[in-house]
Amino acid sequence: MPACPKGARLDILVEAMGRINFGRAIKDFKGITKNVELSTDIDGYLFVCNLKNWEVYNIEDTYEFYQGMKFQPTQSLTDERGQRIPGCYRITFQVKKPSDTFLNFETWGKGLVYVNGYALGRIWEIGPQQTLYVPGCWLKKGENEVVVFDIVGPKEAKSEGLSEPLLDQLLVQKPLTHREEGQNLDLSAEKPVFTGSFKPGNGWQEVTFAQPVSGHYVCVEATSSQNGKELACIAEMYLLDKNGERLSREPWVVEYADSEDVSHVNCSADKAFDLQESTLLEHCGRQSLPSCSCH
Repeated sequence: MPACPKGARLDILVEAMGRINFGRAIKDFKGITKNVELSTDIDGYLFVCNLKNWEVYNIEDTYEFYQGMKFQPTQSLTDERGQRIPGCYRITFQVKKPSDTFLNFETWGKGLVYVNGYALGRIWEIGPQQTLYVPGCWLKKGENEVVVFDIVGPKEAKSEGLSEPLLDQLLVQKPLTHREEGQNLDLSAEKPVFTGSFKPGNGWQEVTFAQPVSGHYVCVEATSSQNGKELACIAEMYLLDKNGERLSREPWVVEYADSEDVSHVNCSADKAFDLQESTLLEHCGRQSLPSCSCH
């Protein structure tokens, strides 16, 4: 973070996009569930400040709430760091003859849309749906209003009415799989920390190493499938420290996975540590599982 003056206030916007509401994976907490700490290094010494006295509140998803905001002319859609600016955007437009239309939001980020006080729907730049249907009865002759609450910020704060919807434009920022074309992980020179077998079937299983080990990467290789099928799956994977406590998985990223099933369902490697037991890393038997960076 950039340097801040004494007494500055830190605002954190949390989006509760979804929640697991069934089974053992119901522990899907939202918001600030632990500490918020600011740390800095001064002359080789690490100073950590635990921020306290939080005020936690909901942003009301109502037209009256957004209408009550103080609007000002848009000077720029990016801040001094070049990042898009989230917020509530309001525009007006003129209509000569009200009729059904489809408002295009493909240049916007992610959020909610109101037209003349009516909740029109949700938008998300990844698509595949880029337009929202506007019934002609919600429009009026003369001036009309569109209010967009965008938690990402628009690339361009504009919209247009179309006669046909855009329903097939999927804008995925990165591939679902974690393997470059032609890339292979060579582990021939590496010595496994542990080699063993899991019992057939579902459920939690724990493997204990002979002694604690340390490193920046963990690689798990499956050499056979389960239950005679051609697949082996991991729903959730944790690493424990020498005291049996779970290591934080917040900084984990997947560096490589040689087999992920994303053809008919998203069973990519990152699902092995997404806090949801209902999602799986699914791969073909006799192939290695992901190498995950866990700094």
